[in-house]
Formats: sequence, structure tokens, C-alpha cells
Amino acid sequence: MDAEEVLELDDIQGAIVPGFRKDRSLIIGLRIEDVAGCKAWLRIQSKEVATAREVLTFNRLYKAMRVRRGGEAETAHVVWRSISFSAAGLKRLRPTDDQAAFDNKFVDGMFNDTLHDPATVQWKLGSTDETTPHILVVLAADRSQDLDAAFKRLIKEIRATSCRGKPALRLLGEVQPGATLPAPLTGHEHFGFKDGVSQPAIRGRASTDSVDFIDPRQLATTDPKFNHFAEPGRPLVWPGQFVIGYNRQLPNDPLKVRPAVVLTTLPWRKNGSYLVYRRLQQKVHLFWQFSENCAKEFSGALSKSVTPVEFATRLVGRWPSGAPLMRAPNADDATLAQDDSSNNNFQFTNPTPNVTLQDGMVASKKFPTPVADPFGRVCPFIAHIRKVNPRDDPTDPGGPSDTLRRLMLRRGIPYGPPQDPDKLLRDDGVDRGLLFMAYQASITDQFSFLTSTWVNAAGAPHDGEPQSGHDPLIGQQEGERFIRMPIDDSDDHDLKLALPEDPWVVMTGGGYFFTPSISALAGALAE
Repeated sequence: MDAEEVLELDDIQGAIVPGFRKDRSLIIGLRIEDVAGCKAWLRIQSKEVATAREVLTFNRLYKAMRVRRGGEAETAHVVWRSISFSAAGLKRLRPTDDQAAFDNKFVDGMFNDTLHDPATVQWKLGSTDETTPHILVVLAADRSQDLDAAFKRLIKEIRATSCRGKPALRLLGEVQPGATLPAPLTGHEHFGFKDGVSQPAIRGRASTDSVDFIDPRQLATTDPKFNHFAEPGRPLVWPGQFVIGYNRQLPNDPLKVRPAVVLTTLPWRKNGSYLVYRRLQQKVHLFWQFSENCAKEFSGALSKSVTPVEFATRLVGRWPSGAPLMRAPNADDATLAQDDSSNNNFQFTNPTPNVTLQDGMVASKKFPTPVADPFGRVCPFIAHIRKVNPRDDPTDPGGPSDTLRRLMLRRGIPYGPPQDPDKLLRDDGVDRGLLFMAYQASITDQFSFLTSTWVNAAGAPHDGEPQSGHDPLIGQQEGERFIRMPIDDSDDHDLKLALPEDPWVVMTGGGYFFTPSISALAGALAE
């Protein structure tokens, strides 16, 4: 296997690697009014933005304290900050830069991408160049008082950029808060399902120490899958898929590198990453109305009772607890969901091999072994987790190894209060949803590809007949949208169900941004 690189963690923003992992966030859009004043502000901000090393060190300390104390650890309270730019924002700062050096989708903007989103006139921001922030600031903290103080400080810093009474930057639209949902929905999204269970791991090191991996390795070094997974079911992906300037994933061999992009043009792009931000409104009542109605129809087809939760689980691919259908096909299993060595340890097409952990224990041994499901009978092909991450499924185009090139580092957080669990079928008129944020080295090959080629296509990523349907959670295809639910071993008996014209996840604003290195903030962008 090719050697793993040491990432320049002091130069990479911590929002990318390893991610902030805080309970609260504020997303702030800014427009540049005065370029010289903005550049002066950026030079100051380069010391305020969290580095990857700072965040990784803090996270490691917090984890070590929790392990030693056997529970939550009281640590210093910190506020993390990140800064990203739209294509128009970068052009204001560096008008002579060759735009062709950037990702095409980034330059064109989300509002020009063919994602089948609702009309941009409904968006709260990002519907045009003029309504897209030049700069997107993300603040993250665990306590609301710390976040409020950090926001006030940011506003004070912006006002300090004033020249002749006019600040160099102005707020664009409303500040968007996000927060982890309160118990018992902590860690879940508004439909009630555990979120963020499956994330790729970075194949790279934090220092020259040969075992100082950014994502710790849990498998025994003697296990055949040691070089493939950081932990059971969590694949290792070369860092260049997420951060520009590093080795990338080879489509047909996960262990060999595809060399890094040579940055002959605009070398300051190194250690940067593209951020996709989407404000996704969730209409909880529509989701559960559909699940209740279809559960009745599904019950008739199966000749046995199916609850709305059981039906909704087939739409997601996981039970509300986070337990995957592939390991718990008949009922939710909270114990399985809480076992980090098991809740993501499964394949779809092929049998899931046993893996040995560093302590010599066999992972997931106390839970039933998933059976191979190449025809989508256990976890339907349309299930959200299978649509966006087909794992070992053959895909069109490409194969199982090519899927690793499509993965992103997801950093989303809910917004709005949870819906009353006793009134899930009613429209309470409250705006709630998910602030989707994901980092990648190519919007074209990752987010945009996944959305347009897999999520919104009835016959993908699994290429076969009959077509399985669209992603029921985030698919937004014009025209007929449908799903096929397996009844038995014959796809001729599948129950075909039409998805409603009014989707239960609605795009209400966002944009494509570039999150530069710390050195670029202090140098190239502030010169």
C-alpha cells in the first residue's frame, strides 16, 4: 500500500478536519463593501480561525478525559470559527485570478446547478450572485452564551473595519442558528432518525509519528481489512478527496494513490476545500403522513401489519435509533445502535466479513451477521443511506472502489425546535430542518455528481431493471418520482409507490464556497 501523508494541520481550517463537533452553530453571511478594509480584516481573522491541529488536539483531550472519568468531562469552553468564500467573493479580492483553476460548479454557483431544487425565488439566500454571501462565517460552540459572545465580538471586529463611517463588510440577510436537538432526539434529525452515523475516515497522519493517524485505527494490524477501514464499516479515503493538494482516490484500487492535483496555477489553493451549504427545510408532518398512508398499503401487500416507523425505516435504511436495516432487519435495536463497532459495520452486496479489533475481540460478534443483499431485498435500493453511499454495491458509473471518490465530510446541524411527538401528522407552521454542510475537493465530482447522478435518478446508483426509484428523503426530480418497495424475493412483486409532488425536504437557500488555508487568509487573500 502507498504511504500515508502527513497533513499540514496548522494550515488547514478545523471545520474541514476534523470538524467542530459542537452543539450549537451560527452561520453568518457577509458582503464585501470595501476590498482594502476586508483584506485588513482577513489578516486579523487568520489568527482567529480554528486550525485543524487546534480542533484535533482539543477533541483528543476531551475524549481522553471522558474515557478516564467514565462519562462527560468538564473541559474549557471554546468557540471555533471558520471562513469561506463564494466565487464572487474571491473575485472581489483577487480579480486577476484565473477562474478556470477552480471547480466549475463553484464558479457557476449553486443557483446555476441542475439539482432540481425549487425555484430560487423561494430561497432565503443564494438565489443569485447578489444574494449569495461573499463570505460565510461559521461559529460553533457548546453553550449559547459563548456563541452569543463570539457573535458580538465578530460584529465589533467588522465595525472596526469602518472607513469614513462605512464598514468594509455588511451582514447579508438573517444570521442562521443551528443546534443539536434536545433529548430524547439528541443526535437525531427532525424526522426522528439518528444522523451522522456514517462518515469516511481520512487516510493520513497528524505528525511524522508512523501511527499518529488523524482518524485512529481500531482494527488489529493483522486483520485483512486493517488498511481499508479506520473502524468497522468506516472506510479510509485518501485526503486529497477532501483537502486540495494531497493524494487522491484511485477509482479502481482503494490502496493505491491517484497523485495530487499539481497546483501550477493559484498555488494558494493548497490546504483548502470546497464547502457546500444548503438550508434544508423538513416538513415533518408530510413525511409521517406519507409513512402512515403507505404503511397501510405495504401491510396489505405483505399480508402482515407494518407500522409507520417500520415503513419509514425502509425509506431511510436505518431505524430511528441508528441501527441499520442490514444488521437489524426486523426490529429496532438500541443496543446495536450504541455499539460503535457494529452500527456501521455492514456491506450491501457481499457478506460482511468479521474484523478483529486491536484488543483481540471480534467486532459485532454479539449481533446477527448481515446477509448479503445484492438485490435490495433487506435494505431497499431507494433507502437514503444506500442511495448516497452504496458501499460495496456495483454502481453506474464505476464500481465499489469508485464510490469512495464520491464521499464527503459532512458537518451539518439541525435548526429549529423539534415537532411535538404527539402531533407529528399536523402542520404546526414552524420552520425547522437541517443546515447541511459538507467539505470536498471537487463539487463537480462529489456533491453535484451524487445529487444529480444518483439521488435524483430512478435507476442509479444501482443500474438495473426495473428501476428502483428516487431518493425519498432528498430527491427532487421533476416529473414522476417514485420508489419500489420489495415484498419478497421477486422484483416483479415490488410495490411501486408514487412520491408526492410536495417534497418533505425543501431547499431554502445555500451556496458553493471555498474554505481556504490559514496561510491564504493571511497572505494571498489579504495582499
